Amino acid sequence: QQQQQQQQQQQQQRQAEQETSRQGDSTRAPAAAAAAANNNSNNNNNDNNNNTNNNTNNNNNKNHDINNNHDINNNSNNNNSNNNSNNNNHEMGVGPGGKSATATSKVDARFQLVEELRQAPSGLCPVLAKTVPRGVAYHHAGLTVEERTLLETAYRTGTLSCLCATSTLAAGVNLPARRVIIRSMKIGSQSLDAVRFRQMAGRAGRVGLDVKGECIVVAKTSKDAAEAQCLFSAELAPLRSSLHGQRLARAVLEVVSLGLIQTVEALEGRFARSLLRCQEELAQQGGHEPGALLEDIRVALAYLEERQLVRVDSAAGNNNSNNNSNNNNTNNDNHNNRQLVRVESAAGVGAGNINNNINSNNNSSNINNNQQQQQQLEGRQLVRVDSAASMDGLQASEVVAAAGAPARRHPPQATLLSTPLGDGVVHSSLRPAEALSVFEDLQKARKGLRLDTELHLIFLATPASSGLEPDWPRFLSYYERLQPRDRAVADAVGVSHNFLVKQSMGHRGPLGDLPATGGGAPPGAPTDWRQERERIAALHRRFWAALALRELAAEAAPSRVAAAFAVPRGALQALQGLAATYCGMVRQLCERLRWHEMAALFDCLTPRLNFGVCPEGQPLCRIAGVYPARARALLEAGLTTVEAVANASVASVEVILRKLSQFESHRSDAEAARRQEVVVRQTAMKIVRGAQDRLGELLQNLEDEAEEEQLRVRRAISGTG
Repeated sequence: QQQQQQQQQQQQQRQAEQETSRQGDSTRAPAAAAAAANNNSNNNNNDNNNNTNNNTNNNNNKNHDINNNHDINNNSNNNNSNNNSNNNNHEMGVGPGGKSATATSKVDARFQLVEELRQAPSGLCPVLAKTVPRGVAYHHAGLTVEERTLLETAYRTGTLSCLCATSTLAAGVNLPARRVIIRSMKIGSQSLDAVRFRQMAGRAGRVGLDVKGECIVVAKTSKDAAEAQCLFSAELAPLRSSLHGQRLARAVLEVVSLGLIQTVEALEGRFARSLLRCQEELAQQGGHEPGALLEDIRVALAYLEERQLVRVDSAAGNNNSNNNSNNNNTNNDNHNNRQLVRVESAAGVGAGNINNNINSNNNSSNINNNQQQQQQLEGRQLVRVDSAASMDGLQASEVVAAAGAPARRHPPQATLLSTPLGDGVVHSSLRPAEALSVFEDLQKARKGLRLDTELHLIFLATPASSGLEPDWPRFLSYYERLQPRDRAVADAVGVSHNFLVKQSMGHRGPLGDLPATGGGAPPGAPTDWRQERERIAALHRRFWAALALRELAAEAAPSRVAAAFAVPRGALQALQGLAATYCGMVRQLCERLRWHEMAALFDCLTPRLNFGVCPEGQPLCRIAGVYPARARALLEAGLTTVEAVANASVASVEVILRKLSQFESHRSDAEAARRQEVVVRQTAMKIVRGAQDRLGELLQNLEDEAEEEQLRVRRAISGTG
């Protein structure tokens, strides 16, 4: 390899000298030769560190490409526009029959990027296999994390010259460019607004990274051209507080559960200092109608109180008004000790009991049925939202209707207490409506959880708003091929064969004689057939996502699962990560309710959803560069622990990776085979180094724990003495 590198160095030196001599500028020949020598030196020094192409590209300042997108890299490397100009002149100084060292290194970098994409967990996309060698790639939500990281890095370093992206890239990823082309004045069915336009246009010529930038808007009609002109000078819409609906209800629950406030008066005073209140005061000064923040707080409090997430103790408030100074500590004790729902009784309270307010001890703090009917007549009613549909876009009526009668008032000194269920909602980070839906599902599962299959537990750990739209005919076919035990789970959670048939046939009207699934809509929920259809459809989407997650947990290849369920690879990977996080949130809710058996089940399921590998391979998946398929290959080769991988030689790991990736040593293209060898070797080095780093972290954690234990023992001994 060293001999090949020396030969390449000599060849590139000769090419640089010939090119400069053809230009007739003999004074630049030594400088060009020196630049080429430095570039090759950098290549030699960094070939084993997976930086060969990047260093070559950076030293050559590869800025003059098709779209001139990456003068940024030149500026960031040199911090000097004069150097940038000189380097561009050097690169462009190529005769008609010659090819510069920079162009050669850029092509090599692109082909190496193709090999790195081929080694990714999802494999090489056929589209990227054709476009990346030409310096073009795409970027959208369908990419996996590994693909996205590789493409973004290649774009920053200049390996890629053109990136075709969706509008979400502008808002989420810092990828500065020389030129941004907006090819349409619409994003989907919505017109481009000033905020999105400036987000996308702002990627061109970032301050500190480039000296200039260009933004081109393609206007297909005269109307589009006029709208584009308006966007150039349009003012941004004012920022608005998002403290409303479920967000306001959760904010109220948080301050009560964490003990930040103890009374109704303190609650109203705390939100009086919020951004929403300041905006309301400014609106009143401008002659607008006064806001209704305090009324919204009361409505949110009534919402939490009715669902037994918060208790309002008016009697304690009366005592506080007589003995303010003596009862501060009492309020704190009440907050910590007094509970509306006792720990074990909370485990037995069903969603129907919550919604119907059967608890006779709390009639004074709950809104009874007559009051609900009166509120409905007056135009302001509490809407129950523990259905999955409410988490999937039906946000308008999550807490209250827009207008109507004021909510029930409590004395200013009334004490606010959080129930165990309310504490569980806060510590699980779930929204109140979503937590109530999870609580209802868990209640049913505790009475009949199917443990002969993982599907039931995975369904409970699947977010209701998974965002995975099924292919309904494919869903129906999959459902009809389910094993009997899986079919029993589908029936238990409310999946309907009739509904799948109707969806597969394209029926989108009223459900008709279709039986209600999952126990039907909760009491008091809207009866509009569209909302009922959406509720049932959301349940089936959730089950479809659970089926995909079950395949991943069984170590199925992500590419195969994505093809079987007709979903993008990136969307499937995002669902996997979201489900692992959601599973931890559900486990936290079970812990707060002291359902320790259920919590233990979710605790074991979380890493399986996160890594998609058996328990034996989970420690290996924590090593950098190891994904489930590689973890399985390492296990089969006898490297069953992090320590074993850390002590293994790079050559042995390279042999394992070659078998896994079906290494093509017979390829006719010798250069392609060499690049594949380089990528496999670099990956093996990355895995071994990652295992060594991981082992060091584990040892450091053990040392820290030992020091903490010694400190605790010393404190205990000194306290005893």
